[in-house]
Amino acid sequence: MNQPDKTSADRNPWNTVGSVSAKSGLPAKASDGAPADHAPQAPVSTAPAPAAPQAFPPAPQLPGPAAKSTGVLALILGIASILLCFLPIISTIMGIAAIALAIRSARRAEYSGALTAGKVTGIIGTVLSLLVLILIILSITVASRMYGSFGSSASNIGVDQGHTADQQRAWTAVEDKMDALASQNEQDAAAIADLFTQYVNDDAELAPYMQGCDPALYATWSVLGLEFEDDGVFIAGQEGYAYVNVTARDGLELVDLWSDLLDQAAADPGLANTTDEEFAQIFTDTYLQALAASNEMYETTIVLDLQQDGDGTWSVVEESWDEAIAYLFGL
Repeated sequence: MNQPDKTSADRNPWNTVGSVSAKSGLPAKASDGAPADHAPQAPVSTAPAPAAPQAFPPAPQLPGPAAKSTGVLALILGIASILLCFLPIISTIMGIAAIALAIRSARRAEYSGALTAGKVTGIIGTVLSLLVLILIILSITVASRMYGSFGSSASNIGVDQGHTADQQRAWTAVEDKMDALASQNEQDAAAIADLFTQYVNDDAELAPYMQGCDPALYATWSVLGLEFEDDGVFIAGQEGYAYVNVTARDGLELVDLWSDLLDQAAADPGLANTTDEEFAQIFTDTYLQALAASNEMYETTIVLDLQQDGDGTWSVVEESWDEAIAYLFGL
């Protein structure tokens, strides 16, 4: 079959180049003798237009060095305020300081976990400190009221703040009793001597050797250097009581020294074969030695019951006084 003759244009190799150029977006070269109105057009960009920028939230701000150091300080103060809540004034100051540091940092837009923890612990420490302070104040108030009054709403002031006229009369009765005791009055001396006799007679082995040990000497020794002072007088109607601080001879120290002297005598080989009469003399001698050598004093407090008589004067209840003598000088 005869094919039609290709024209010169069909045989122009630049046509193929131009086609490739058009596909690739490159300008095609004009062929020789091509008309001017067939000049290749400028390539049109087919790339997609850039998308509009998207709005993102601002990046979180990390705590700076200043916020971290302030947070650590606030946390230390907060923890210290909790641990020292038993010292309410100091603890309250620390707690408030921790809270203030946290608030100031928040106003500056400074945030950290330590700041939050410091604020929380500061609040807890401050609350605990205030509670402790309130308890202390209440305790002092209750104690002062109990010390200043007894059984009534009357103003019974303790000794440290001065006596009322009625309290002073009651204390005068106590002073008279104590002064008579220190002066070795006959009634009190007999009561003390009976206490000593009872002590020795309780030991059946020692009782037979008691003859030379005069109980009156113990009664005289007991009140040597006796001192006393008022520690409070409380009155309710026609009754009351008094606290009396007493400094007296230590009878137990006397007994210990006496026992040591007897042990030393028993350990002496030369006294191994003593008769009862000789041992009685040793018993008396060691008793006198113990009285002479024992000078220890001790302090204690006695409570004396008081009552107002029909004429308005005050006196010490005798039963209460006997109990005080037995407490002070019993062995």
